[in-house]
Amino acid sequence: MNAIPPAALAAVAALAAAGQTPSAPWTRTETPVAPGITRIELHRDAPACDVHMVALDRTAALGVRFRVRQAGDGLFGTATVPELARELDAEPGAGRVIAGVNGDFFDNGRRSPTYGMPLGLVVAGGFWHGGELVTTGHLAPGVLYSRPDEMLYEWRDRADRRELRLGKLAFHGEIHSHPEGGGAVTNAFRLVNPLLADLDPDPAKQPDELVVLTARWTKPIPAPGVRVRHFPGLSKNPPTGLLAPYWGCGELEILGPVEKGDRLSGDPLEGAIVGLGSAAGTAKALLGARAPEDARRPKPIFGGGRPDLVLHAGFDRDPGVGEDFFMVAEAVRPWTTPMRDGVLFDTHEEYDYPRTMVGLGTNRVVLLVADGRSSRSHGLPSREAATLLAAEGCTDVAQFDGGGSATLLVGDAIVNHPSDGSPRPVANGLFLAQSSLSPAEAASMLSPPAHP
Repeated sequence: MNAIPPAALAAVAALAAAGQTPSAPWTRTETPVAPGITRIELHRDAPACDVHMVALDRTAALGVRFRVRQAGDGLFGTATVPELARELDAEPGAGRVIAGVNGDFFDNGRRSPTYGMPLGLVVAGGFWHGGELVTTGHLAPGVLYSRPDEMLYEWRDRADRRELRLGKLAFHGEIHSHPEGGGAVTNAFRLVNPLLADLDPDPAKQPDELVVLTARWTKPIPAPGVRVRHFPGLSKNPPTGLLAPYWGCGELEILGPVEKGDRLSGDPLEGAIVGLGSAAGTAKALLGARAPEDARRPKPIFGGGRPDLVLHAGFDRDPGVGEDFFMVAEAVRPWTTPMRDGVLFDTHEEYDYPRTMVGLGTNRVVLLVADGRSSRSHGLPSREAATLLAAEGCTDVAQFDGGGSATLLVGDAIVNHPSDGSPRPVANGLFLAQSSLSPAEAASMLSPPAHP
């Protein structure tokens, strides 16, 4: 039997001090899933609870990557965890899904204009170029994120290197006219504000900010501004959307004005920059940055003319992460972070409930789902679920959407009992996928791309 990690001992002591020590022991069953990956089942009779886990040992499991799959091609779709896994399996080079859980909280009001939209920051869909910045959201108590190569490539020179991180990853962006253009236009902006579709009609209550809407925005445009498109030059972002966080730059041409109630055309490279509150005038003023037609015409040698606008995007990270972790491939916001660096935090969720959590430790990733709302399994308090992950060697814990959304997939089978009676459609899912690339292919893809 493995020794209990110090973090687990501290967590158990904290539970005891709070009077929350489990009243009955857990019965434990382990089943190998793949090299370095183990399925763990815990059952307790009183209080009744079933807990399901998948543990990844990074020293024994090679070529496994963390992936975020956003439902559908827009911002407002939902799909069950098995459906998301099948979509991910179908992506070229994505590999085979080994296990997965549901992800971020989302607007689940079926009559809401933003039904299915994640409430937090989501980056999804990338390996080499980094993922697409799907939405920034408004709430960010923490973000679980990875860089493109971390979980695929074996970094043997850094024993302390972690494939996944839980911490600060706050989006920031800036838009300005191209240096070759006349008149500097510089403003901070937010990408895809989830409150846009249901703003208070009182302008005084709207935030004063510029907002970039990508092609994923399929609802009516909520405010006036300009319609933009990726500039067809050499240094545009990869064609995964209007803006991607990798290399942090997008070059745009202005197509013309947009008004409230207009819609985007569906072109995957088209978007809009709109202004809320007092920023409405600023958004419309961007039309003045449009270059003359002859300046935007492609140059015969280099194949690109001058774009009208340049968008710079970046992330503020935790101190000490280092420049070797500047890229972001996959990211998703948890609802709470019950444990950081082995220290338990009060999440005000100390009641039995179905839980979905991801635990991180040195060379360790553990997916956990606790069943609830049934006579067989009442669920767990957040703190106790985090303590179970500490006992598995985790020092950091991220909690995701729970309740009827809580779902754990292993292979192509759901191994828990969702409280709705069947898997609930959710906004996105988190997956561990076995790479389909050979070591030589992986090494070639991990070479940094050349800047134009």
